[in-house]
Amino acid sequence: FADFVTAQAAVIHRGLAPKQVSTPPYAFAVNYAYHLDAVRFAQLLHRQGVERLGVKYVSGNLASVQAKGNGDLEAIDLDTGEQVAGDLFIDCTGQRALLLGEHFKVGFTRIKQYLFNDAAIAVQVPYAEPDAPIASATLSTATKAGWIWDIGLQTRRGLGHVYSTAHLDAEQATDLLKHYAARTTPEATLNQLGFRELGFEPGYRNSFWVNNCVAVGLSAGFVEPLEASAIALIEQSAHLLSRQLPANREIMAVVAKRFNRKMQYHWQRIVEFLKLHYAISRREDSDYWRDARSEASWPDQLREKLLLWQQQAPWHDDAPMVDELFPSASYQYVLYGMGFRPSGSLFHLNADPQRKARADAALHEKNQKAGRLCAHLPDNRTLIEAIKARYPAQRTV
Repeated sequence: FADFVTAQAAVIHRGLAPKQVSTPPYAFAVNYAYHLDAVRFAQLLHRQGVERLGVKYVSGNLASVQAKGNGDLEAIDLDTGEQVAGDLFIDCTGQRALLLGEHFKVGFTRIKQYLFNDAAIAVQVPYAEPDAPIASATLSTATKAGWIWDIGLQTRRGLGHVYSTAHLDAEQATDLLKHYAARTTPEATLNQLGFRELGFEPGYRNSFWVNNCVAVGLSAGFVEPLEASAIALIEQSAHLLSRQLPANREIMAVVAKRFNRKMQYHWQRIVEFLKLHYAISRREDSDYWRDARSEASWPDQLREKLLLWQQQAPWHDDAPMVDELFPSASYQYVLYGMGFRPSGSLFHLNADPQRKARADAALHEKNQKAGRLCAHLPDNRTLIEAIKARYPAQRTV
């Protein structure tokens, strides 16, 4: 499906970059996203906040919470003896959600009945050669009880096996990841790598903004990283906060209500969209895939949409919000890319010569664009080396 509708597929297949060396920063020939070293990126944000924006940085662990009579947070006490007071508190304390979860006792919506994966094994694999090609997209490979990510970075690849502990144990999950890595990594190198075990409870908070405390990131929730939804929701939360930062406590109640409604919608759509990947799979070689395909594990709205899509393609009515994380085109890519075939009366191009002619013209234009892109775009490593040379102070991107 991607090969048919977009020139970008040809660029990805050939391992090419999304822009030329001379293209300005953040401009592009085809759409793209970044993979960043999380530790170095956090250091960059720290410098930006403290050195350029004047943010006061205080390091310590939460010891206790001071609350006002109306339930608002007045201050937090740190184990260093320091107290931090404020009007608005952002809970970024990870899955423990020390403020929203432990202090305010906000409940948690568990979604393991829809999305079974609750653990991952991660490892960093060096390239066999320093000039090895860098893939243009994340590779996702299904296993008997989950899937493996393969992300090409500048000096290494990031691999991980996301899986369901109800269908597989950690040793089996690690063995499957090692088997995958062994295709490109010598055994001696593989035996020296550190495999990290990660666990998570898939789901999200019943509310995200309570009183003067708002949860962002893992404190708000987490599901498997199939579509990088956690990063997208952090961006959404930051955008909503900055756009509607309340000037006083009265306005805060209105903003909190809108924030909760918006984030609840996004989380429900994420669960629905991720489940789509499993619901229409044709794989049935393990209990995991048979359970994932079972209609009993489908969210109600996804069941309704799959029924509707038997007679019409996903369109704007299926993703009506302006800031949808997954617009209707995303549903089309998954549906038709995975071989979904409607059984209803979808329009057939051959029945209308004019529409067929327009479709043929669009396909011809797409093929020409793909040819031009593939002829002029560099590979990813060439582009990254050019960026390094242009910005020598930042050696790793």
